[in-house]
Amino acid sequence: MHAFINDFSITQIQYFNHYFFDHTHIFHGHRHDCWEINVVLKGELEVTYDDTIFTLHQNQVFIGEPNVFHRNRVTKDPTVELIVIHFSSADLPFWGTPQIFSLSDENLTLFHLLISDFKQFKAVHNISSDTVDIAPFSFKKLLEVFTSRIIKEQITLPHSTQKETLIYNKAVTYMKNNLHKNCSITEIATACCVCNTTLKNIFKKYTDQGVNTFFINMKLESSKQYLQQNYSIAQISEQLGFSSQAYFSQTFKKVYGYSPLQYKQKH
Repeated sequence: MHAFINDFSITQIQYFNHYFFDHTHIFHGHRHDCWEINVVLKGELEVTYDDTIFTLHQNQVFIGEPNVFHRNRVTKDPTVELIVIHFSSADLPFWGTPQIFSLSDENLTLFHLLISDFKQFKAVHNISSDTVDIAPFSFKKLLEVFTSRIIKEQITLPHSTQKETLIYNKAVTYMKNNLHKNCSITEIATACCVCNTTLKNIFKKYTDQGVNTFFINMKLESSKQYLQQNYSIAQISEQLGFSSQAYFSQTFKKVYGYSPLQYKQKH
């Protein structure tokens, strides 16, 4: 049960886009430091979010937390209409799991008003970019009201229980519990009671990444938290099972484009 958010506020709208996808669409996934709302207005969209896989149907909403890996793809519908909004908020609570909601008629009407308001703003100010530097006050307030309403109504939907998605969930959970180790694909596959090939195919299908790459990226995301808590490079390397400080630093820079020390200085 979610408590109604009385003091939820948006500090910045960072991205807005209205997509139309055909059956070939695959978004290969990313992480970012802001909240994300996905609203499917037509069709079905399969979403991978951290250790969970689910399908968004027409007039359903997904709210994703900052710094969590997510990707999506169209699996069967010929056309999918999707609205994606990124925003920053200091007081929207973290749930630790993806939040999926079904829109009532009233909330769907409110959402269409929200879309119309922002598109009119972009047209008046001749904004063509999807990245948003400024947004109308009315849009922020409408998005706050919309988000608060869908959370208040608590129409949360179940996640997929298909065999492959359960294996994926088990593998990611195993990785989270063993970030301090240098786990092999065989070790992870054995923990999930599947062969290496099956595990590799599942990760390719749902994350478009190799098992090792996914695990390394998970470690690197965790390392950011340690850096913000002022851990040393040596401590982080040991804590996250990297073979050496040099390997950790090289891998961090390869993925993010800057060294752990540079990240630490910025944060």
